[in-house]
Amino acid sequence: MALAKVVDAANDLLLLAAEVAILEPVQEYAGCVLQACEVLERQARQLPKAGFAGRIVGNAALLSLDELVDNDVISVVEERFALALGEVAEGGVAEMMRQLLEKLEKKLALLNENIQQLGGLLNEAE
Repeated sequence: MALAKVVDAANDLLLLAAEVAILEPVQEYAGCVLQACEVLERQARQLPKAGFAGRIVGNAALLSLDELVDNDVISVVEERFALALGEVAEGGVAEMMRQLLEKLEKKLALLNENIQQLGGLLNEAE
């Protein structure tokens, strides 16, 4: 269930950032999360339930998720927004970009929280 939450959050983020060039780092981040989740899902189907957590804790895909949480994707997007805005720091476009950035921050925070919960649950179960 925790893995499904990570997948859902990553898909929401990917949907929000899809086909928006300035949000490419967010797309890449969500894509990497989904790839790692796919590996974990595949292994979850193959491994017996008993002892699953112990076998999956050191897994490269799970370690990859942990590393992704440490990435500061939102700073990269903020820099891209600042470059795109240039001298136009006020007005409707600037406000729209600030609102979009706030939504991205919330979705990224939720995704990162879900990843950390997944890791915590697996470590507890081990």
